[in-house]
Amino acid sequence: YLIDALEMPSKQLLSNPLLAQALSITEAAALVYSVRDEASFRLALGLADFMREHFAPNSQHGQAGGRVYPLLLVGNKTDPPPSPPPADPVAQLQGERAVSRAEGAQAARGMGIPGVSDLASSSSGVGFLEVSAKTGEGVERIFEELGAEVLRVRRAVREGRERMERERERERVKGGVANGEGSGRGAGGMEGRRKAGWRRLWFGGRRGTQTVGGEGR
Repeated sequence: YLIDALEMPSKQLLSNPLLAQALSITEAAALVYSVRDEASFRLALGLADFMREHFAPNSQHGQAGGRVYPLLLVGNKTDPPPSPPPADPVAQLQGERAVSRAEGAQAARGMGIPGVSDLASSSSGVGFLEVSAKTGEGVERIFEELGAEVLRVRRAVREGRERMERERERERVKGGVANGEGSGRGAGGMEGRRKAGWRRLWFGGRRGTQTVGGEGR
């Protein structure tokens, strides 16, 4: 499969209209944060909350409500800090890990999948990866996992539609059979009454003729 990726910097993600527009033309998202920046981690969690609200079944965002939208939480910058460490204390702090792998995994497990209303079906949370854009380690897995999730959702949606169509067809056939049986009973009853009426008229007329003929004879 081919993936058409849309990258949005964090500044654009702070604009709800821009984010809503991006969600309307995409099928999944990777929420990427820096393991060296806790603020970016909190931003990723806030975006996940926004997306769950955006795709909630009772959402007011047009046709977005109830659309399943896979997410993947990705911790970036897992490559080791430079050695020797920089002399600047601020740079040293920026090079240290601020969000542990366990924190990221726990946050992903606690996330609900946008568009899924059944808490039991989303209790396992969303996918989680740690990567290094600098070295390329793990980057391909982002697209592999998102692509697999998109295909899974498409298949589930297609199967759901087919199931609904089969149910409608069964109801239609059932209704047609019931109407046909009812019509048959009605027509049969009317036909039976009509035949009975003709029999009474015919045999009654014959008895009358015989009586008259007998008197004549």
